[in-house]
Amino acid sequence: MNIKVSGVSDIDQIVHLDKIGVDYIGLHFEADVSGLVLKNIIPSALNQLSLDLKKVGLFSNASMQDVFFMIDTYKLDAVQFCGEETPEYCAVISANTEVIKTLYFDDGLSDKLNDSLAAFDEVCDYYCFDLRNTENIENESVFMYWQAIMNSAFEKPFFLGGGLIRPIDASLIHTFRHPDFFGVDLNQHFEKKPGTKDTALILSFMRAITQIDN
Repeated sequence: MNIKVSGVSDIDQIVHLDKIGVDYIGLHFEADVSGLVLKNIIPSALNQLSLDLKKVGLFSNASMQDVFFMIDTYKLDAVQFCGEETPEYCAVISANTEVIKTLYFDDGLSDKLNDSLAAFDEVCDYYCFDLRNTENIENESVFMYWQAIMNSAFEKPFFLGGGLIRPIDASLIHTFRHPDFFGVDLNQHFEKKPGTKDTALILSFMRAITQIDN
């Protein structure tokens, strides 16, 4: 199972996450949260690192010019679109790099899952299922969304996003079954404060997942 950690905004943490075996990191370039990355991560310093993990740029309704600029500046391995990007928009970007498209259950996705995905099948490499509003989310709601995904017949590798994965889910993730389940995206539930990840909690989660897989 692949582990993606989104919202990283410190080079030292990137190095640490790489060392403990994280597969992907997400760097926020969304307008409302991009300041931490732009302030704390100097592109030249990041690009000099020898990393095994992949760098993913997170965008929401950005111009194509901005996306291509960040891909080149930060040597991104993939981009993740978290806004209202159209299939046509994704098609242009995917001709140049891997694309992850985020789809939100808060928008009624569970009622139209297969139809919503069909439009993006040819222009995205991965999906990420998530929630916009993660406050007061209950176990029953998370499992309902999990079930909606497991009952769907799409064929595209996907991540379970931050709103659908919490530290307590390490002991339950083995119950999730889908042939294209590619990884988990550890987000706001795995940080000490915005931009500062709780690496001890992430490592604990990863170890629990490994034990289950074995």
